[in-house]
Amino acid sequence: LTFTKFPGGGLEFGEGLLEALSREIQEELATTCEITNHFYTSDFFQQSAFNAAEQLISVYYFITLKDGPSIEKFPMQRSQSSNHSLLFFWADLDEVSESWVTFPIDKIVVAKLKATNFN
Repeated sequence: LTFTKFPGGGLEFGEGLLEALSREIQEELATTCEITNHFYTSDFFQQSAFNAAEQLISVYYFITLKDGPSIEKFPMQRSQSSNHSLLFFWADLDEVSESWVTFPIDKIVVAKLKATNFN
C-alpha cells in the first residue's frame, strides 16, 4: 500500500495533541521540533481509510525542526518495520497540488496552505 500524506500519526492513550506530534516527529524523523502555530482542525465526519469502524479528527500545526536533517538529506527514507517504510521529501508550495496527496483532509490542507499569505 502506497500513499502520500503529511507527517504525523495518531494519539496514544493518555497523550495530548502536542505530545503526540512531538513523539511522531521523533519517531519518523529522529529529531525534535518546536510547535509554532495551529493551522487547521477538521470539523466534519471522515471515516478512517485503514479501519472502517473509526473516524478521524485531524489537527495540523506548523513546526520548526530542531537539529533535524538538512534539506540536502532529502528525500530521506526511514524504515519503521520490515514491511513499512517512509519516504520524506520537501516540495515547493507553489508546485504542490491537491492531487499530490492521497487522503481527503490532506487535500483540504494543501488548498488552505496555497491560499495562505505567508508574507
